[in-house]
Amino acid sequence: MQAIAIQLGREEAFISDFLHITDSMLSYADYMDLDSYFRRQAVKYATKGMQPATQKLRRSALDLIFGFVSGEVKEWVDKALSRDRV
Repeated sequence: MQAIAIQLGREEAFISDFLHITDSMLSYADYMDLDSYFRRQAVKYATKGMQPATQKLRRSALDLIFGFVSGEVKEWVDKALSRDRV
């Protein structure tokens, strides 16, 4: 159980950094150990900020990628609660 909690903590930290929820300057290029060119570009875009059109595109891409998660989590919780006799 403790190993699962540790792994969940790591995943949460990765997602926070990946989606730039925190103030850290880590990027996907850092996690994937990409060439310095990609790292510099990631820092450039992170510090300069995005244009509204780019933000809208990013938001719609994230909706396409993660849009199914809420339904899957709800279904998983409903099944877990239906098996719980307490």
